[in-house]
Amino acid sequence: MKALPAPSTGHKLHFFADAVVQGSRVPQGFAVRVMASGVKSYLLDYRVGGKQRRVTIGQTGAWSVLQAVTKARELRREIDAGGDPLAIVAAAPAAPAVVTVAEVLDQYLARAGLRRPDNYVSMYDRIVKPEIGGIPVAELKRSRIAQMLDGVEDKCGATSANRCMEYLRAALNWWGNRDDDYVPPRLNGLRRKAAIGGRDRILTDDEICNIWPHLAGTFGAAIKFLFLTGQRRGDVSGMAWSELEGDTWAIPAGRYKTGKQQVVPLSRAAQVILNGQDKSTRLVFPGRRGQPLYLGNLLKAELDEASGVTGWVVHDLRRTARSLMARAGVQRDVAERVLGHSVGGAVERTYDRHSYLDEKREALERLAGQIDRILHPEAKVVPLRHLHKAT
Repeated sequence: MKALPAPSTGHKLHFFADAVVQGSRVPQGFAVRVMASGVKSYLLDYRVGGKQRRVTIGQTGAWSVLQAVTKARELRREIDAGGDPLAIVAAAPAAPAVVTVAEVLDQYLARAGLRRPDNYVSMYDRIVKPEIGGIPVAELKRSRIAQMLDGVEDKCGATSANRCMEYLRAALNWWGNRDDDYVPPRLNGLRRKAAIGGRDRILTDDEICNIWPHLAGTFGAAIKFLFLTGQRRGDVSGMAWSELEGDTWAIPAGRYKTGKQQVVPLSRAAQVILNGQDKSTRLVFPGRRGQPLYLGNLLKAELDEASGVTGWVVHDLRRTARSLMARAGVQRDVAERVLGHSVGGAVERTYDRHSYLDEKREALERLAGQIDRILHPEAKVVPLRHLHKAT
């Protein structure tokens, strides 16, 4: 039955009239229905009063062959005695709707009013739904969540596992406030220990030179843009064309970590990258099905293998950009403002309302120039248009 192919549309029935289970033939009408989605279910096909009827026994993943055949034999005996199993099912009170984890996540995203929903959508679609999305939320066990988080930690690190846990916990607690019978599983003990002291990794000049020639396509363009702007990867992957005006990019307060709008002047090198992107899409760097591009896992692994540069994560580009600005002579407070960090004490933040737009523009041009010099150390003056290959 595992080998039964899924049809391109609709469904297809496969009967097993000559099959034998435990020394006896399966009952007449026993079949497996295969949907175009790949879902397979056991059923019994029969006739009552000259009318064809079909009663579903259950999905192949939830029922073993022996269990399904045993149930089919019971139903066949009932039919032979003049009964109609489908009529009994139709007359029975409707069972409570089974709500899956995926449905809870979708409702949470639609109703919770999240400030930065793109981060949640990405985590849910990439990890949570494929792993546990089909499980009824009432049957989701703490042990199954722990198993999922173990996989996240192994592939992406402790920080990603903890973020995944928090995003899932938020949705489950939200559902617990809406369903009187649901008690969310306790997740406190599942937190992973991140590296003490945090990361301090930056990419060296040689590593930048090794990586840059392999930055192609939408993923490569997004990585270059991260190098040149120093912004967070979530802000870049969720960047929409509507956020651009002239040579500035205004990240909305609702998408930004601090809850305040972040205005990023775009260097000429950064604008070259944007000019190479498809403007017919909503997002500048779209991923599958128009969702924000995920800047990790497979594409990152392919880049590591091609460039020979390993041991870095995408967030390290932000730290690298900050270090390159310092090398280029950008003042500390300006560089911090480019990254969107708070500068100064409460008094300064209250009274200093200067936008620093011109200072940030100069800082980002210096950053682009510093990267240009790293990529072309043999040239004294290199036009910025040579900084980028076609993406």
